[in-house]
Amino acid sequence: MRPHLSLVGTQSQSPAPVGAGDAFRTWSGYVAALAFRLLGREAEVDDVVQDVFLIALDGLGNLRHPAAAKSWLGTLTVRTVARRLRVQKLSRFFGLDAHEEEACFESTAASPEQLALLTQVWKVIDRLPVSE
Repeated sequence: MRPHLSLVGTQSQSPAPVGAGDAFRTWSGYVAALAFRLLGREAEVDDVVQDVFLIALDGLGNLRHPAAAKSWLGTLTVRTVARRLRVQKLSRFFGLDAHEEEACFESTAASPEQLALLTQVWKVIDRLPVSE
C-alpha cells in the first residue's frame, strides 16, 4: 500500500497532493511537542516543524508502511533538533553567535527564585554534548 502522500518533484508545476495538508495537520502537533521537549524552549519549534516536514516530503518514497509515519517523523525530529544543536554549539565555539539567548521562562506557578534556578539548569544542559 502506498502512503497517502507522494513526492512532488521540484521541477513540476503540479499542486501539492491533497493528503499533504492533512498529514501536516495530523502530525505537526506531535512534531512540535517533541521538538519543544528536546529544545526546552519555544523559540525554534516552528522552524523545526517546518524543517521536519520538508525533509519528510523529500524522503517520503522511503516510507514503506504508512502506519510507521509517527515513529518516522519522531526520528526526523530528533535528528533535526540534534543538527540544530550542533550548529548552535559550533557557532558559539567560533564566536559567531554574538548574543547567546537567555532562556526565557514564563510561569505564574514558579517563583522568581525557581525561574532563576531553571535558567541555570538550562545553561548547564546547553554545555552538554548533543548526544546526551
